[in-house]
Amino acid sequence: MDDVLEKFGLPGLPELADDDADETAELVLFQFDGPKIRLGDGFTVADAQEYSQRDDTHGVGWFVGYYKR
Repeated sequence: MDDVLEKFGLPGLPELADDDADETAELVLFQFDGPKIRLGDGFTVADAQEYSQRDDTHGVGWFVGYYKR
């Protein structure tokens, strides 16, 4: 996973949610001309949302988004 973060210049991923979290999220790197890349699962929805809205989590032809679980 570190190679993907480095390749796209992504910041470190947020901490995983506590076991008692009601809802979690999966972070995914979406590419317009390539496959989706799963970055990790088990983050709080708030942390995933905040991470995906950063200026350094999107670029030309790609962006980080999340799925609620």
